[in-house]
Amino acid sequence: MRLLLIFGAIFFIGCLRDSMQVKKEKLSTKPYLYYIHRKGCPACVYMDRVLSLQDIKNIVNKNYKLVTVDVYNQENLPLKSMFTNKTPTFYILKNKKIVDKFNALEPSNFKKRLLKNLK
Repeated sequence: MRLLLIFGAIFFIGCLRDSMQVKKEKLSTKPYLYYIHRKGCPACVYMDRVLSLQDIKNIVNKNYKLVTVDVYNQENLPLKSMFTNKTPTFYILKNKKIVDKFNALEPSNFKKRLLKNLK
């Protein structure tokens, strides 16, 4: 009986671990949305407001991993080609490759750009 309980516990832990691994892999398939900004930048303030709009926020939270980077602190960017002094700048990365780069956009065009890059 004890042997059966031990095997059952081992099986349960194995299934739980496998389930957590699948969830982790699903999360890691999200593309990255890098937002390079600068304090005092009027266009960055505008894009902060665009990012706070509920429909934009829903798209970003559900489909992207948002990473905000101060223009003066870019040493941790994953690709050297992402370094910029223009703000705001957005990069979308899939599989460690830049698939899109853009600057400030009005909300409808920003939303279209986000959705286009999910295909």
